[in-house]
Amino acid sequence: MALVLDTGVIYAALDENDADHERCAALIASSDETLVIPSPVLVELDYWLRKNATVGVWVAFAEDLHSAVYALWPANLSVVLAASRLQSRFADQNLGFVDATVFCSCEALGERKVATLDRRHFGVLRTADGRALDLLPDVSAFGPIRILAHRLRTRSAAGQRPLPRRTSKRKTQR
Repeated sequence: MALVLDTGVIYAALDENDADHERCAALIASSDETLVIPSPVLVELDYWLRKNATVGVWVAFAEDLHSAVYALWPANLSVVLAASRLQSRFADQNLGFVDATVFCSCEALGERKVATLDRRHFGVLRTADGRALDLLPDVSAFGPIRILAHRLRTRSAAGQRPLPRRTSKRKTQR
């Protein structure tokens, strides 16, 4: 059994100021499954960490990856093709390659769950047999307004600018 990790969960676990930090860090720390990271997630994670954290956070994460805390799942040609077909099938969702790859990695591994904060995309995606993945961690108790307010409070109190969930031009979540 494996737990496939999307960018947002890893990022929140690494950023102590993130509104979802505690839940995401606890999810990763308490999992007794192999923590799988599809390789395209690394590029997106590097982007967000360089934009909002320090290179030291990225290096510490890379050291954990090297020490086999996480398992890297390669985006081979079959995964790339499956991801592109998923993007086509859900074209109305503006699904990005990283999210499509994460979803296809779950399917390839036979996993019925994914660790993601991106309910917008993963909430509508369906496997070839029409099933939805179980989305972890459970965020039902926290609405988007409450999360945004918490993020603004914690970042402002620390004298830092709020961390963006998405950019206005691309309309993507991390």
